[in-house]
Amino acid sequence: MLSTKSVSAENQFAGPIEIKGLFGVSIQSTNWGSTIVTLQRSFDGVTYNDIDTYTSNLEAVDWEPGRSEWGESVYYRLGVKTGAYDSGPVVCTIYQ
Repeated sequence: MLSTKSVSAENQFAGPIEIKGLFGVSIQSTNWGSTIVTLQRSFDGVTYNDIDTYTSNLEAVDWEPGRSEWGESVYYRLGVKTGAYDSGPVVCTIYQ
């Protein structure tokens, strides 16, 4: 599963996608300014909580052991929250 979003304004996200186990994030831009990209997680697909923030290009892999072991869904999304966009675009990708 893969979700990519070219963010050019605030409150735009790649995802959400359901995650079980290993997943990757990619963030690329040539003009960051003071833009802050946020990785968020949800257990219900509605309410998201911040997990981490980024202010530069990134390629990373992470692990979600979470509730998926018990058959419950865990959703992630990656993007720019309201008030956190300066310039860009910033290409946000989350995948498994």
